[in-house]
Amino acid sequence: MESAQTQLDYATIVAPSDGRVGIRRVDPGNILRAADAKPITSLMLTQPCAVIFILPATNLGDVREALRRGTVEVTALDQDGLIALSTGRLLLIDNAIDQATATIRLKALFANEDELLWPGEFINARTLVETRRDALTVPTAAIQNGPQGLLTWVVTANNTAEPRSIEVGPATGDLTIITAGLADGDRVVVAGQYRLQSKTPVVASLMQPSLSPPAAR
Repeated sequence: MESAQTQLDYATIVAPSDGRVGIRRVDPGNILRAADAKPITSLMLTQPCAVIFILPATNLGDVREALRRGTVEVTALDQDGLIALSTGRLLLIDNAIDQATATIRLKALFANEDELLWPGEFINARTLVETRRDALTVPTAAIQNGPQGLLTWVVTANNTAEPRSIEVGPATGDLTIITAGLADGDRVVVAGQYRLQSKTPVVASLMQPSLSPPAAR
């Protein structure tokens, strides 16, 4: 009886951790062996949930500097990059750059208490490495490449267009920080620049200001 009880104890399978159980892959009555290639089911740990994502290798220095300052916030967005699903923290940076794609892999951890993140799901990740307040920004579409470098077309007081050289900083979303060349209140052209020449009359159309948070990247 003791030997039979020992054999029965070994027949009880206990999950090694909490998680969500997948579809059963064997049926009641099947004989199971430890060497079987087909598992009984799969167990996914969803709370917390880890996300693997990549960034261009050129951003590695900024991310490492942000980690030295403290916790780096990572926001998980849906596949369209429009809806924020969850906010977590950067856990680690991979130990090598992928030379084929010039990218670096990173891993972030999310509490995922509402389970909006699902195992195997494709998402977008946004890493916050710096926040700049009172920064001067323009729509990225207003920035053009010229023979002397970056420029934007500015609408003067008499509604004519003039090219102006600018210096840019980080970009976030559809906004780019301007570090030199523009002043607060300047009007810029965001569409149809290919038809412009110096002192070309333009019709100004003011864009609705967006209620966006401080510029971050």
